[in-house]
Amino acid sequence: MSERLKMEHSWHMNKLEYFQQETLQLLSRMLLYERVNIEDIPFEIRTSRDGCLYTAAFRNGRNKAYPCEGFVKMLSLLCDDLLKIDTDNKERPMLLERLCDAIYHNEHEGEKCFEDFKENIPESILLEMYTSGNVETEVVKKRLEKCGLIKRERRVKKRNRNSENHDGY
Repeated sequence: MSERLKMEHSWHMNKLEYFQQETLQLLSRMLLYERVNIEDIPFEIRTSRDGCLYTAAFRNGRNKAYPCEGFVKMLSLLCDDLLKIDTDNKERPMLLERLCDAIYHNEHEGEKCFEDFKENIPESILLEMYTSGNVETEVVKKRLEKCGLIKRERRVKKRNRNSENHDGY
């Protein structure tokens, strides 16, 4: 390639990067102001750039004023997207982190539809959440033990020396 063609190619790639970034910012604002739903955005776009569009969608959804059913719908969509993405995809860890954050930092805790969602998270995603260390491990661990994906740890009670009777010695 000639030097001129390389420069033109570089210029076009920079412009493309700029337009992609601007498009994501516009979509993020549209999600924040509820002008578009996350499920209306194509898979390739909503799963790109570290899941920034999911971050914008979950900002509204985790609020108590937002219906729990809509929030669960977004969480389910993210689970479906995670199941479609290859395990070696560089976006996957960030999308998994978005899911973990949304599950553990929201105001829908205790609502039936949210609790039902948590009970039905796909086992492969649960296992990935557990191994990533991004979650409250006891909750996920109990579910994985129940499914038989990890072995239950036997806990041995430790004796407390202070509570034992000693003859004053």
